Amino acid sequence: MVAGKYGKEYYLKMVHELRFPQELWRELGARSLFGFLVDKELGGYGGGLPEFVEATRMLSYSAATLAYVFVAQNLVSRMVAKNGDSEQLQSLLPKLMVGDVRVAMGLAEDAAGSDALGVSTSAERVSEGYRLTGRKDYVTEAAHVDAIIIVAKTRGDVRAKSLSAFLVPSSHPGLSFTETHKMGLDFLTLYSVGIDATVDSKALLGVEHEAWGYLSETFALDRVALAAMLNGVSARLLEEACGYARMRVVFGRPIGANQGVQFPLARAHTELLASQALVDSVAKQQSTASQSFAADSAAAFYHSAHSAYEAADVALQVKGAKGYIEGFEEACFRDIRYYRIGPLSEELSLATIARRGLHLPS
Repeated sequence: MVAGKYGKEYYLKMVHELRFPQELWRELGARSLFGFLVDKELGGYGGGLPEFVEATRMLSYSAATLAYVFVAQNLVSRMVAKNGDSEQLQSLLPKLMVGDVRVAMGLAEDAAGSDALGVSTSAERVSEGYRLTGRKDYVTEAAHVDAIIIVAKTRGDVRAKSLSAFLVPSSHPGLSFTETHKMGLDFLTLYSVGIDATVDSKALLGVEHEAWGYLSETFALDRVALAAMLNGVSARLLEEACGYARMRVVFGRPIGANQGVQFPLARAHTELLASQALVDSVAKQQSTASQSFAADSAAAFYHSAHSAYEAADVALQVKGAKGYIEGFEEACFRDIRYYRIGPLSEELSLATIARRGLHLPS
């Protein structure tokens, strides 16, 4: 199994070396596992969301948040498989599924915040195709990937159908990169991307003006998969903490014999079980483009982010100074903290649940 070869030591090596997990990436690609959600007719694995959730959980239990690269590339492959034209399906999709091409998502803009429809990057039709102008922020690995999906307005209003997506090579003239330093996820770099570029019409992914439909579905899937990733990390943290609590002897007895240690671990374990059950339930839904799926995926992500944060905090506390110094608990704690902020903040998660799940007014 891929997961068994890339464990805690490999994760920490990537964190300490500030390095992308290239070895893990190559092995996943060699097994065509970046086509997990792509239909067999297109050369993919043909897996469903429940199987993808379980695979993500297994990988993250072993390799912690390195599983992010598995999630992100698979969702790009699925997006291209569902929305690409014949040329993109024939030339790009096979390379995505084996990891020969890496693609980043360029949606977020600092000024727009969580308002994805409020982006200011624009795409204007010109004789050569489209002229893209604007700026994207918080783009993962932007300067190191082969291409970026740049989401831009193709109409002046903020309606959902005003957005289009373009596959732009990262080496394309008119793109500039500024690295942003961050708190965690040290194995991934983060960039702001300046955009003043003209692209061919063939760069368009899907139908002009209609990108928000498939992007919103992709983001909902992303939340479920990342929730499963957080489940896997939580399970590993709690297992390590319980093992330490059984063996660490203070004042003549294991610290795990004290209720002050038992109860926080028991609470975190219970929250993890609840989170796993919620994620599994959401993953079994038939329609991934419905309002209910959007709300339920937000709920799964919200709960998993909170339960993972609790697990990381408890694990660090149980290990005391050993947890606080540079190491597994410390690195996971920093990584997990991000997921209460993005890719969907906990506030926006709750708003999505309220409006799309409970049908409360906006």
